[in-house]
Amino acid sequence: MTSIRLDLENNVVFIKLSGVVSVEDGKKFLVELMASLPDMKPGFSIINDISELRIFDPAYMEVLEKGHDIINQYSPGKVIRVIGNAKDTLFKFAKFDVEVRAEKSEFVPDMETAMQILNLK
Repeated sequence: MTSIRLDLENNVVFIKLSGVVSVEDGKKFLVELMASLPDMKPGFSIINDISELRIFDPAYMEVLEKGHDIINQYSPGKVIRVIGNAKDTLFKFAKFDVEVRAEKSEFVPDMETAMQILNLK
């Protein structure tokens, strides 16, 4: 499952990936992402909650790359990935970040820490 929520006041995009994510989920996510990002100001932050992500189709990596390309068109700022206890997910996304040169990513254990980094309540 995927979801996107915008906090326009604080210029933050919340992206959540949870459970089992399919390529079809990814295609719907890309459409929603393209519709959402024009509302954001340059330098917006992203909190990407992957703490409940269990598995995704290997073909989903292509969707992630497209999503990364779309996001970069809108000049994002900080990217924070909430990983919880999902070490396997951490390794996959750390590798992905290196492959797509996502130098701005930071990995945190929980949503509370992500919110503190951005000084949000």
